[in-house]
Amino acid sequence: MSKKLALALATGLVCAAGAARADEAILRANNQVSLWVGGHHLNYHETDTNNISGLVGPGGQLDSEHGTQAAFGGGLTRQGSLFGLKNIYTSLSLDYSHGNTDYQGYLVNNSTHTAVPYSSTTRNTTVDVNLKVGPAFALGAQSRAQLVPYVTYGYHNWVRDLAQPYGDRETYSHQYLGVGVLGQYSFTPKLVGSADLSVARTINPRLTTGSAGDFSLGSKAQTSLSVGLDYAVTPRLHASASYRATEFKYGQSPVGVYFEPDSKTIEQRFLVGLGYSF
Repeated sequence: MSKKLALALATGLVCAAGAARADEAILRANNQVSLWVGGHHLNYHETDTNNISGLVGPGGQLDSEHGTQAAFGGGLTRQGSLFGLKNIYTSLSLDYSHGNTDYQGYLVNNSTHTAVPYSSTTRNTTVDVNLKVGPAFALGAQSRAQLVPYVTYGYHNWVRDLAQPYGDRETYSHQYLGVGVLGQYSFTPKLVGSADLSVARTINPRLTTGSAGDFSLGSKAQTSLSVGLDYAVTPRLHASASYRATEFKYGQSPVGVYFEPDSKTIEQRFLVGLGYSF
């Protein structure tokens, strides 16, 4: 998705803001500051389908990371007037995770040009920042349902610290720009459910390493799906639970002395939290 197209969609969404208001349960859920904790599961694979490295495993796989880390985060959501436009939904969130994964790959002997399977442990730190903006449209006679088409922008950073003496410290990062839709429904005056789907394009994906240099990676699609529940313990205090799955890919870097192959990442987050509605 080009930047011009995303900006055009953003302008169209904002200009089409609906006047109808959702019921109070949804409005309380969408006007709060929240903190959450949980788990972040990482599933990462590198593939070399053309066997440039000469080290492919089954399906062209080179190496992989699997494991669950502790996750923390916080966010701010607001639904109301913005720059004179009514009923605009905005969301800003920060997610952080840290912990270990299991590494499966190869050790290469540069003198003999041979490789042997190798297993180890990797220390990981992941940071994600996300912004969403879009108009909210109430649905139904009682406005118990709401749809929010939105534009989203974000930043992803993953520090992959492979165990010594054979490992290296690698940092993968990218920005992304895309569109999505959030659906919400108030089951009761206290309980609100949500489902959120977005598609985006990675921007400037890069890999920075400690020994092999920096690599520019290919931009690919990114998709994210989440579901959640928000329960108003009191009008101000809210409890929440959510699940989110995100998938994105990096394209192969230019081939030189070293190169970074194609990769695919699937992240899953299981979170519970508390919020203060304002």
